[in-house]
Amino acid sequence: MDKLMIIGGSGLLGGHLARFAQEEYEVVATYMGHPIEIPGCRTTSMDIRDFYKTENKISKEKPDLIILSAAQRNVDYCEKKPEEVWKINVQGAKNVAIASKKVQAKLIYLSTDLVFDGEKEGYQEEEDPNPINYYGKTKLEGEKEVAKACEDYAIARVSVLYDWNPFEHTFNFVSWVYNSLKEKKEISLFTDQFRNATYIKNACDALLGIHKKGEQGIFHVAGKNCVNRHEIGEKVAEIFGFDEKLITTCTSEDSNWVAKRPKRCCLNSEKMNDRLGIKSMSIEEGLDAMKREIQ
Repeated sequence: MDKLMIIGGSGLLGGHLARFAQEEYEVVATYMGHPIEIPGCRTTSMDIRDFYKTENKISKEKPDLIILSAAQRNVDYCEKKPEEVWKINVQGAKNVAIASKKVQAKLIYLSTDLVFDGEKEGYQEEEDPNPINYYGKTKLEGEKEVAKACEDYAIARVSVLYDWNPFEHTFNFVSWVYNSLKEKKEISLFTDQFRNATYIKNACDALLGIHKKGEQGIFHVAGKNCVNRHEIGEKVAEIFGFDEKLITTCTSEDSNWVAKRPKRCCLNSEKMNDRLGIKSMSIEEGLDAMKREIQ
């Protein structure tokens, strides 16, 4: 049985992946700010900003596969604290990549759709990135560091991940909408920003599929639909039987964001479907799967 090391196991994706992969892998998951316990999985602390501690930990574990999902993802925070974020998203990625090569582990690096500027339709993997915020810039630099340091690597660009929260400290847009509507709270959702809503277990399938098939390079791991936040909210209301009248519309002009966001950042996931044999799930399919979990 191969050993999988999930760096960022205390996050939304990492927490789900640690549970999802256990049937096929020996799983060790790392955390930094939030100590975690995951049944059937060993957990350990790791600060990827520290090269020597990162190298020592990876050398001790000797994993066959490393999935690096640890990052600072708060887009506005990244804009305000650039030096701090660089140490995590860029230097941290470089540290993990160097250590991965040393133990001859496959590295899958989690990146983002926000490496693109949103000026065209349906971005494919080979198109030139052009990030318009600091978060996107750091993730693109992280991609470059991984490609530079590793021989056996893949980059998985993801978008608007959603599922039930694996830990109290995690957050995602769909679960926030679900809880708000369940509590009969009114919410106002953007109509002018379009991205791929991606069901996490669909993404987990794709990430492990990259390793199983020995694939390398860049993959867009994204949901089938490119939708705005208001459309996602309407689907949550429809599928879970909530009152759609609680949802009102607004635009990104009404926000007080610090960082710019692309208006239409849609990923083409045909490569994921064709090369990995994994069907990109629609927002309806993902929400239906979530609903089945609680029934």
